[in-house]
Amino acid sequence: MHGNVDQSIVMESCLDRKILTTINLNVEDDLRKVVELDHWRSEEKKRFEVLVNFYGTVGSEEEMNVVIEAFSRYLFLQDITVIADSLEPSKICELLKIPFLWDDTRRIKHQILLAADEKIEIRLTEGVDDLEFYRKSVHPHIVTTFGNGFQHKISRVQGDRSNWMRVFTNTTILEVILDYAQCFGINNLRRTCHPIQDTIDYLKPSPMIDSLYIGLPESNKLTCLIELGNGIERSVHYDQQEHTCVVFMRVNQMEFPGESYQNLFLKHLKENLKFQRAPMKEIHFDYFYMVEAADFSKFLKLVQEYLKTRNQAIRVKKFIMTTSTQDDLVSVIPYLCSRSLKTIEVKSRYEEKLESGVDKLVALDQWRQAEELLMREDTITTPLGKIGLEGFQKADVLLSTISSRDVFELKTKLLTSSTFQKLKISFNSSTIDGLIYNLLGIPYAYYFEYQQEEKNEKNTKIICKRNGKTESELEVKDKGFMEIFYEDLKVILTENNLLLNFFTINVELEQEYRKYWSTCGVSQNLCDWIRSVINFKKNQVENLKFNGNVDQAISILSCFQNVKTIKLDLRKKDVQLKMLLDSDVWNNFNEFMLDFVLEEVTEDNLSDVKEAFYHSPAFTNISITTAVLDKTPIYKIFGTSFAVDPILLSLTTQIPISPDGEEQLHISVSRMFQMIHFSRVKNGVKDLLYVPGLPKNEPEFLMVPDSGKDWLKVFANPLILEVILKYANLFGKHLLRKLCNPIRLCVELVKPDPQIKSIFISLEDSTTIDVKVTLKNLHVKLIRYEQEGDGCAISVYRINPQRIAGVDHKNMFLNNLVDNLKGQKNNLEEFRLDFEDSDGSDFLEVFGYTVQNASIKTEKLITTVQNQGDLLKLLPKLSSLKSINLESSTGKALMLDIDKVSKLEQWIQAEELKMENIVVLTPVSDMEIVHFEKADIVVNQMGSMDVFELKNKLLTFPTFKRLQISFENSLIDGTFYQLMGAPFTMTIHKSIFYYKIPNNPDFALHILYLSTRKSITFSRVEISVVPANGFEENRVEN
Repeated sequence: MHGNVDQSIVMESCLDRKILTTINLNVEDDLRKVVELDHWRSEEKKRFEVLVNFYGTVGSEEEMNVVIEAFSRYLFLQDITVIADSLEPSKICELLKIPFLWDDTRRIKHQILLAADEKIEIRLTEGVDDLEFYRKSVHPHIVTTFGNGFQHKISRVQGDRSNWMRVFTNTTILEVILDYAQCFGINNLRRTCHPIQDTIDYLKPSPMIDSLYIGLPESNKLTCLIELGNGIERSVHYDQQEHTCVVFMRVNQMEFPGESYQNLFLKHLKENLKFQRAPMKEIHFDYFYMVEAADFSKFLKLVQEYLKTRNQAIRVKKFIMTTSTQDDLVSVIPYLCSRSLKTIEVKSRYEEKLESGVDKLVALDQWRQAEELLMREDTITTPLGKIGLEGFQKADVLLSTISSRDVFELKTKLLTSSTFQKLKISFNSSTIDGLIYNLLGIPYAYYFEYQQEEKNEKNTKIICKRNGKTESELEVKDKGFMEIFYEDLKVILTENNLLLNFFTINVELEQEYRKYWSTCGVSQNLCDWIRSVINFKKNQVENLKFNGNVDQAISILSCFQNVKTIKLDLRKKDVQLKMLLDSDVWNNFNEFMLDFVLEEVTEDNLSDVKEAFYHSPAFTNISITTAVLDKTPIYKIFGTSFAVDPILLSLTTQIPISPDGEEQLHISVSRMFQMIHFSRVKNGVKDLLYVPGLPKNEPEFLMVPDSGKDWLKVFANPLILEVILKYANLFGKHLLRKLCNPIRLCVELVKPDPQIKSIFISLEDSTTIDVKVTLKNLHVKLIRYEQEGDGCAISVYRINPQRIAGVDHKNMFLNNLVDNLKGQKNNLEEFRLDFEDSDGSDFLEVFGYTVQNASIKTEKLITTVQNQGDLLKLLPKLSSLKSINLESSTGKALMLDIDKVSKLEQWIQAEELKMENIVVLTPVSDMEIVHFEKADIVVNQMGSMDVFELKNKLLTFPTFKRLQISFENSLIDGTFYQLMGAPFTMTIHKSIFYYKIPNNPDFALHILYLSTRKSITFSRVEISVVPANGFEENRVEN
């Protein structure tokens, strides 16, 4: 129940004590009152358990002792979870007098002994504002039946089960395993056997689900996407087939006769959320256009019935639903924890905007306590004053209408709100009129425009605008517009105690208008004039943005102080930064961010920035943004020892910049943002991305001491290790291999599936190979193989390279590639080769004799090519290929022959073809392309007969969907329409043809010929979209 302790006493007195087993309390009382449970101490009630969720906090050592004492007094008290709005783990550790140190599972645990056979475990989880207290037995007695009670259909392990079960049903051992397992791992362990299932139910491990997506893609189908706290995702699909529900998960398929797909999903959801403690980040309910809104509402009613049966509300921070009615929202939102819910987002399935009220939602605690509201797609019909937007920190909504009075009343409410940050209101119609300025006052923003009169150059027109409308105009005779502008600007700049948030000045075109200065009444450029006007007085501005040249920048910078952000747009060729960086103007600033925008980055510019950090402590952060980011000058100035940031895929390195070595210059190169960032850091501070689990040295891999051999009887047993390896992947397999020789031999015997999703190989030059390996659980590693002398250096994320003498880096990489793909059961989703600017022929030569034919199973190939020979070496090594994507390795248009490649089995069995920046020289009649479902290519030339023959071939291919061919040279002549027949539509630029497909009355062939663009597209379309007179034989001559 949810309420206070007094209410729980009244409720408990109404229950049948003989059958009562568990009491769950969600209370918001004083902590002392919560743990005063004397009314439950009678002998007849000792058999049941009490679990308490306390919505508050533990703020003192005395309160901590009160909770611990309650566990000693009341044997039936099993669990107290303190759910706080915000929790400081360091303070809790201070109260418990324990170190503030997260373990490998990102938790802090502390145990207190109560009696000889019981203890309390206190647990904190990183990122979760919960403090958990729960009772544990030192030697718990778990009943495990190995005879009649053991069900063989649930067991996955063969042979003698008694030995390994003594290990895995031991609560201490299994609890350690469960600390690293989450939802999927827990479910896999539960299916191992009933004794382990019973032990897991006793320990109640949290599945640590981070987000849930629940969608109805079409009628009688449901998709659930689960994401865990460790980033692993898994999708489960429920498909109703007559009276059987078929569940698809990865490549597995299970049938549940007599089950409804919605009811079966809710059973699984109930089981997965049973012990969920931490608040989820997001829950999203969705449905697609093939599902009727009424069917989605019926499904939500079933969800509501399940939610009513829960002991406590679901804790989630963000709730998203695709719907157009508030009744759907009311089916779920009342059962979410109002203290946890921060964001409510409502999406629309339809392109057209529908209307719905929110009057039922406004009455809910969840609505009133949420911090962010997003309802910007469908229209809210409830009046603005009744929505309660002032209670949200952020909101973005679409209203049906709004008035001046609504805006005024909302402003008044927001002025009294201490939490409000940003509110955006869109509306379909409004009655906002001139009254709004009487209610709100006159807007503060003005825009002044100084214009030189065309008829008389000595006269000036000044236009004052506000909100886009002209407020007033003033004509001044016998004064140039620049002279008047200078006078007005002087009034602002000479104001005492002037503090500006932003100051932007653009004098990029000033020199072009210098010849007109005499008619404007001025003799100085703007920067020099500002400098003379302030007379060495330094104006304060938070953010300064300047567009001009280096000399002007120095002049304008000398006029300001205490600037936090300086952006200098110097987009000119041959910009020299040395004079600017050596200037004394930087002494006026402290802890500022300097951002250069340059046309190009040169060696001189990078060297100047490097020297600036060496000689001036004023520089702490400098960034350079450029239109073209070339890595050549970067490598020349800072070397090539860059590490890779696995998240942003940027290059990072550090070099010493102080004589004592205490300071380092951190350089980050981001291709994504075309930016180089420099920052001054203290020695020992690692700006490089922390990679969990990556050892600093080789001995850390030896996780088990050699002296103890008992553990080998368990883990070096192939039967047990096979079960463990089912849940391991490539990286886990390598970690197990490093434990010891017996386990390494055992791993080789079992041959586990590495579960690789994709491989990306990049050759920067002839001595370096970078490999990005992505697993199916989305874990990623970046590995570099680099030739150093006669040996090869291998590093992960370019950290701590391991050098192997006497080995070529290409041979080492390809042997490792072959070894890692052993045991791979499913196809790779993508295999990618990128030679960048290097010659890949040597690599492919070694690739050809190292990798066996058809040994790399991948569905998609993306590669850069230089010639047909590259493809002849690569394609035969692949199998299961469905998509081929070819790109030019030089970045320029590549002329390529494919006459031999198009005869290969891998080419013929592929379904999609795409070429980028490649022109095919092989005649269309000599290459195989009509078997592709989809293809997009550019050929050198195309003639009328080529189009005609392609048309005839495509009419016989039932799998064909779309083929687009562009051509450099057109040989299509007057015979084209004789061969193709009369088009359905014909203009000077475009011709459209329709043809019936033999033996397939449901589809037709559509051909679009664009003569000016030199392209022709063949498409298979449904017969229903063909116009009545689309086919030539149906056309009536007028």
